[in-house]
Parts: sequence; C-alpha cells; structure tokens
Amino acid sequence: MFFLAFVLALSITSAGVLATTVNVGKTYYVAADGLDTNSGLKESEPMSLAKANTVLLFGGDKILFKRGDTFYGMFSANVNSTSNKNRVDVDAYGEGELPTFSLAKIVDKPWTDCKNGFYKIDLSNPENYTGVSDDWLVGSKGKVFYANVCFIEAQDGTIYGEVMPDAESCVKPYMMYSDDTSVYIKCDEDPHKALGKIIITLQIPSKTAMRAYKGMNFRNLRFKYCGEALYGGGGKETMFINIENCIFDKIGGADINSSEETFTRGGNAIQFYNYGSNIVVKNNIFRDVFDVGFTCQGGGSYESPAKWTNITVENNIFAFNTQAFEIWCSSDMAGAGVRNLNFTNNLCIGQGEGWTSFRGRSHAVADILAYQYAAPMWQMNQTGNTYFHLADHPTIYGLSVTSDDRYLSADKSKYNIVADNNYIYVKSETSTVYRTNTDKDMADFAGWQALGQDKNSTMFTTGGKTEEYSNMYKVAATSDDFNEIVKAAKSAGVKTNIIYDKVSEKETADNDDSKQDAAKENEEFPIIYVVIAAAIVLIVIVVVIIILNSKKENKGNEKN
Repeated sequence: MFFLAFVLALSITSAGVLATTVNVGKTYYVAADGLDTNSGLKESEPMSLAKANTVLLFGGDKILFKRGDTFYGMFSANVNSTSNKNRVDVDAYGEGELPTFSLAKIVDKPWTDCKNGFYKIDLSNPENYTGVSDDWLVGSKGKVFYANVCFIEAQDGTIYGEVMPDAESCVKPYMMYSDDTSVYIKCDEDPHKALGKIIITLQIPSKTAMRAYKGMNFRNLRFKYCGEALYGGGGKETMFINIENCIFDKIGGADINSSEETFTRGGNAIQFYNYGSNIVVKNNIFRDVFDVGFTCQGGGSYESPAKWTNITVENNIFAFNTQAFEIWCSSDMAGAGVRNLNFTNNLCIGQGEGWTSFRGRSHAVADILAYQYAAPMWQMNQTGNTYFHLADHPTIYGLSVTSDDRYLSADKSKYNIVADNNYIYVKSETSTVYRTNTDKDMADFAGWQALGQDKNSTMFTTGGKTEEYSNMYKVAATSDDFNEIVKAAKSAGVKTNIIYDKVSEKETADNDDSKQDAAKENEEFPIIYVVIAAAIVLIVIVVVIIILNSKKENKGNEKN
C-alpha cells in the first residue's frame, strides 16, 4: 500500500509540473486555395485566408501559410491569452518560396484611351484584373478604395512610381494619378502594349497586409506589393513580438490621407504606432520601401502618451529604401518617448537610390531619420551598422529641427543617444553625412564627428570604385537569399558585423535556445518546488494513515 501511495504521489507531481510548464496548442494550415469550410487542422485540408481571419487563436497556437502561395488581402489574427512565454506563431509550411502577402491587382489587358494623353484602367470592374478583391478594399466608413495607387511594375520588372494628385501634375511620361475607380497613366500608347502585364500596388488608409498584436512571432513570410506591410501599435498590448527571417519588398507609395484636400504619400514595411514594448526584429530583408524599413512613430493621446521600450532591430539588410530606420514622436507629454531602442549590426545599402530616388535631395532621404521628436525622453543605441552609398545625394543622418537639439544634446539623463562604431561608406570625404530639414545645418563626416557623434566610426569613400560594388548592388536588388546578399557585400570588401553564414546562425540559435532553456528552468524552479512539497506532504499523510491503520489492526489482533 505504501508503494502504491508513493507511485500515486509521483504521478501527481509529474502531472503538476507538466501542467504548469507545457502548453500544447493547435496548428492551423492556410493555403491560397484553402476552403472557408475547412477547419485547417490538417495539412491536407487547409483553410482559406478569409477563414484564417475568423479563427480564435490562443497562446501556444500556430497558424502556418503554404509556401509558394500568394495571399491577396490582410491577415489580422484574433489572439487571446498570449504572453511573453505563451505566443502565437505565424509561420510557413511546405516546400518552396516563402508565402507572399500582396495588396496588388494584376492587369493583363488593354487600357482605355482617354484621348488626352492618358490611358486608364477601371479597377471597379472585376473583369479588368486579378489579385486583391474589392470585398477587402472597403474602408472604415464603407467606401471602397478601388484605385489608391502606390506604383506600377511593368512586365520587365521596371517600377514606375511617380504618383501625382491630379492630371495637371503629370508632366512626364508614365506619371500617374487615380480617382475613386480608375488609375490614369500619361502614356503615348496603350500601357498594355508598352509595358505588358502590369502589377498595380494599392493601399487603403489605415489598412495593412498584416497586424501584430501582443505575444506573436512572425517568421518566414514575404510581403510584396503592399501599401503597408506589418503594423502594430495603437494600444498598450503591442508587446512581446518577434519578426524574423521575413522579406519586405516593394512597399508603400500611396496617398495615406482619407481627406480629398490633402495629398501625402507614405508607406512603411514595419511600423509600431504610438506604442511598442519588448520587440525583436532580426534577420530580415527590407527592400524598395517608399518610406522606411522600420519605424516607431506617433503622438499618442493625453490618456496614453506615445512610448516605445526595449526594442531591438539587429542583423537585418536594408536595401534601396528611402530610409532604413525612423523614429518620430510629436508628443511632449510626460512619459512619452523611446527607452532602450537598439539599431545594431545592420547592413544598409543604397537608401534613397532605389525606385523612390525621384524624391531628390532631402533630409528625409537617409539611413537614419529622426522626425518631429518632441518627447522628454530619448534613449537609443545605433552601433555596429554599415551604411553604404554610391550616390552622392543621400545622407546617413537626417534630423528635423525639432529632433536636432535632442539628438545632439549633452543631457545624457534624458537624451542618451549613442551613434558610434559604425562603418560609413560615402562617395567622397565631402559627402553630406548629416542634414536637417532646413538644409541650413549639414555636415560631412568630419563635421558630424565634431558634433560629438560617431567618434569611433570609420569612413570609406566609394567614388571611383563603382565597378567593385556593382555586383553587390545587383545582388541586393534582386536576391531573396539573405546569405547571398551579405556574401556579395563581403566579396566587395564592405565591412559589416552582420551574421550571415548558416553555421554561425545555427550556433547563435543553439546558444539562444540554451539561454532560454536555462532561464525557463530557473523560472520554473519555484513551481516545481511547490509541487514536490505538496507531493511530499501527501506521502507523509499516506504513511501516517498506514501507520495508524496498522496500529488499529494490531490492537484488534491483541483483543482477539
């Protein structure tokens, strides 16, 4: 009997430990041809994207998208009961290329001649295109945004991105504008004849390809032809988020205002608006983004000031975006601002030199942009990065006047901004490294160092060495292979701290797993002790009962 009690106690102990440390969630499969009627719980019976948007996901669940498929529309997960240790994984399954999320319409037919130097395509007519459908394009007030164009891509891959507010502003061939239903392009002949099959990237104000919520991991996904790609923020639940091994390609460019009086173009790859906490972004490729690869921005409200804490952006490739990294906070309320934001060990190639180069010479065309920063706290680290440019017009640091005094402030208790130990490649020693939005304040590398920044960074000149770097530019512009791009940079002699080879990445992952396991064991010790203590008490009680019963039996035997 004692042996049975002991086994029972051990069973209870084991069950208790498992119950407190393991959360086995469900795995859902999603495919482009998945069905609304499928549960998605079997790989052979995947659900549709529309169905995926209705599934209630809990911490520990996985939702996987089929490799090789393109998903037209937005994925906004319904997540519940998530935490730092209990997250929802958004990932890929199957073989082949990464699953792609797109907000594009594909036109492979003649356009209508407007007889005034313009051709148009009516996107309110579903017979004119394939791709994203209009049941997704409905805005918050019920308006359908048929034709809020970002840019178009011709069949040969050429991007035409000069979108204007009206016909009068279109003064060059292939400039375009849109109204509620159609896209108009200035062209001497039918665009279908001149450009072939055309991809039209669209955007709806306040909508994005994917939303990030509390306790989510995003891995092995591609975002391409989207007005906005991955968006988080707007509330204090935007925390515990990892974004890894993803590709953000050809993002942004549409009018982001719903007001007809104002025409402002924008579009970011990853944006955390008003709030973000405990976020890691690493091993991603950001390429051809109209605005910025990664940004924290917003003004918050009187009830909840804009605030970002413990954010790490490391070991990423940023190529040919207008900016690699941006921070702006228009709120001057107490508590607003950035704390422990790290932009480290990234490889930045040719910002401002991609399809958005028509934006010209501006402080906003830069690797690092600080815009309208009015917050009372700003603690940020920018070290170990490589900033590379062949063109002479972009800058490394673009600061607005409202950000300038804080960025360069000597008051480290409030504005502890470290920009140092970076590799800076510019065309010549006199190239502009720092510029404000007034263009009255600017400096070359030596002048920037004289302001107290990048004291231990190293500058290299790229003028006259174009041929040595042309292959790196070509690979960075076309390859979806992270390792291949970094190897091309290293082969060109470009210095970078980025980890790129598979062995190093595996070692890093193994080390991270070991650290997490150790931390997990340390965190779970108190729970285990409680369960073991309870089991010991149970054993003692059982032993006492056995002894008492044994004594009773002995007394009974003595009486007999």
